[in-house]
Amino acid sequence: SVPSRLGVPVVYVYVMKEKNLHYHLYARVAQNIKNRDSQGLLHSYVQNLESMIRKYPLQWFNYFDFWDETD
Repeated sequence: SVPSRLGVPVVYVYVMKEKNLHYHLYARVAQNIKNRDSQGLLHSYVQNLESMIRKYPLQWFNYFDFWDETD
């Protein structure tokens, strides 16, 4: 992976809406990844994303129109 080749940290960043127009910024450094291999990074990302989806199940949107037939 590119981060592994460059030796830079991998950070997962989420900004989630809270009550009263407040937002919570989450920035987590990927950890415990052996040799920083692509599969390890992918597994770490999926676990991190799953935890955020469980915590904020109603805040996931897709802004791409998959059903747009004009292209």
